[in-house]
Amino acid sequence: MVEEVLHGFKGIECKAIAHIEENFSKPVILFLHGYSFTGETWSKTGVFDALTSRRYSFIAPDMPYGRRTRCTKHTRSLDINLGLLNSLVSSYVGRRQLVVVGASLGGRLAIYYSAKNELVRGLLLLSPYIEKDKTALTIASSITAVSKIILGEKDIVSRKTIEKLASRIGASIVVYEGAGHAMYLDSPDRFVRDLLEFIEYVEGMHKE
Repeated sequence: MVEEVLHGFKGIECKAIAHIEENFSKPVILFLHGYSFTGETWSKTGVFDALTSRRYSFIAPDMPYGRRTRCTKHTRSLDINLGLLNSLVSSYVGRRQLVVVGASLGGRLAIYYSAKNELVRGLLLLSPYIEKDKTALTIASSITAVSKIILGEKDIVSRKTIEKLASRIGASIVVYEGAGHAMYLDSPDRFVRDLLEFIEYVEGMHKE
């Protein structure tokens, strides 16, 4: 059942959309939205229905870095956002394996989170926004998760920066023709299909 839960850290509380199955053999999909979006944004792609029908667990939190999120306070502090994310995963996911999907500014947070978390087995970055963050590129080298990057053809992110990132994490780059920065909303069917294929690929890698 898809439900709304609360997560908090250092006095900040945010809402999250969660669906947790008892099937511990499958990874939990963790969605991190962009600056102008929320955890509910992902539902517009149909991905929640697709995951639920296949009995995958997922959690899509609102995060304090987002300007429209349902949080008691908004902040782009990396420490607070990482702390809140760690608290959320600890409370609702535990020690289960993760596939992290991060869009734009959420992609930046996904890089920091994945670099320090051995439970992250798959990392799907959607137009990660790290142009002004050289540290993100540096720590990305320590990411061991299977990784992939998707961009929109009309994207605002620096292709040169993305190519450097891809090289550091061993990721392939896929470009959605005609799509913008939020390519998952411009091409929702393709995004859902690509995500499901990526999850299955990650699962297959860790069964070998």
